[in-house]
Amino acid sequence: MVFPHWIHSTTKYILIGVGLLCASECTWCLYKKFFQRKIQCRGGASKSIAEVLFFSEECERCRNHANTNKPCSLASCPLRNLNKVIEYLGTATTSVDVCVYFLTCNVIIKAIIDLRRRNILVRVITDDESTGNDISQVLIMRKAGIKVRCRRSESFYLMHHKFVIVDKKLLISGSANWTMQAFYGNSENILITNHNDIVVQYMKEFENLWLEFSGEVDANSSSNIEVNLSSMSQKEKQCTDGTSEPIAEVLFFSKKCASCRNHANSNIPCSLASCPLTNLNKVIGYIETATKTVDVCVYMLTCNAIVKAIIDLQRKNVFIRVISDNDSCGNDASQALNMQKSGIKVRCRKSTCLMHHKFVIVDKKLLISGSANWTMQAFYGNYENILLTNHSDIVVQYLAEFDKLWVKLGDEVNINFPNNITRRPFQNGN
Repeated sequence: MVFPHWIHSTTKYILIGVGLLCASECTWCLYKKFFQRKIQCRGGASKSIAEVLFFSEECERCRNHANTNKPCSLASCPLRNLNKVIEYLGTATTSVDVCVYFLTCNVIIKAIIDLRRRNILVRVITDDESTGNDISQVLIMRKAGIKVRCRRSESFYLMHHKFVIVDKKLLISGSANWTMQAFYGNSENILITNHNDIVVQYMKEFENLWLEFSGEVDANSSSNIEVNLSSMSQKEKQCTDGTSEPIAEVLFFSKKCASCRNHANSNIPCSLASCPLTNLNKVIGYIETATKTVDVCVYMLTCNAIVKAIIDLQRKNVFIRVISDNDSCGNDASQALNMQKSGIKVRCRKSTCLMHHKFVIVDKKLLISGSANWTMQAFYGNYENILLTNHSDIVVQYLAEFDKLWVKLGDEVNINFPNNITRRPFQNGN
């Protein structure tokens, strides 16, 4: 039988189509095979996020166009970083949990309210200092239907955290409050990451605080929410850090720590699970692993125990560099002068705004960072967090910022001076 010419042509095109379909299917199979490990890392996300945003005193020059939402030509314009934070918040599809000490920055609050209008579940925890402030955005958020819970004003201790969790898989954390002073003048940092081994620990803390501040549980009881980091397979751990021994530990402090203040000088934790000496000793232990260098960039330095560990390392010929703020260097309780007398290089920022960072880098490979200053109030009463990690994609960014600040501050200064710097009258943003 002889078939018409058009049938042969159709058959040819069908065979070509089937061939292309098979080729595309093979390509997809190969893609999944070679990239499956990457997809499995980070809890199913193909892209690892580890970005650190830095703010500095140069940002103050851009304050006059803060309401435009458009960055100017200056490389240091803080609107670039602020817009990045808002973009990350805007990726939310289910939930945003905010735990920030001070909330006065209109542009970020507007983004949060917009999320609520998109039916994203938004929960906010803040301090009563924020709610009672004339320019606080708490009342505006509540009117928009956002649930806000606050630390009760029962003491002078602070709910001092500064972290946000987006969709339970992205963390935004660091030294910065949501204030104009933080973004337009202070030296600050904001870490944005989806490293699961870090995020889950902040998730647990938020849930604990959400219950505690609602009065639904006794503040002295522990939460029944469990985060099992050991459940991560060794393969997943290697994905997150690139080594077989990743460090990603978050230490939390709370008002329960205040009851241990009377034995702070013993260096021996008491029987209470909340005893802050347990966490303090961990911080000191990590610092004492240093064999070459320790770079300290912390706003307030008054905690004797940590400073003593730093001075001991100096005596062991570990190279120490310290950056702090005039508020700390000129404070009667500050340990900055003691460190300088011990031969440690100390540089202090003398400016109308704050050197508000709170991070340390050990041997250029371990980061200690968070909301806590090195003070008794931070460790014995405040709600604070300290992240300890060797995720290299995070550490290198903090190291570069430290080196930048070190050069910028120039020669070592005499820190035995009166605190006579007049600060710009911004709202509280510490």
